[in-house]
Amino acid sequence: MGEDEAPPDDGVVTVLDRLRAAGISPDRALHHLQTEYVRVDGEIVTDPAAPAPRPSRVVLQPPP
Repeated sequence: MGEDEAPPDDGVVTVLDRLRAAGISPDRALHHLQTEYVRVDGEIVTDPAAPAPRPSRVVLQPPP
């Protein structure tokens, strides 16, 4: 890890964590992210490591 790199924050709840907690398999969750079906507080998210702590609203919704 270089000087400019921040250490990973293991306490951050991610979009993938939230989808898995909802009972969605990891493979299916990644598929939903890749196809832009995941929204966090109304914004499309494709990064499984994006933060999504509660009370953020995570929903599956097809793109318009």
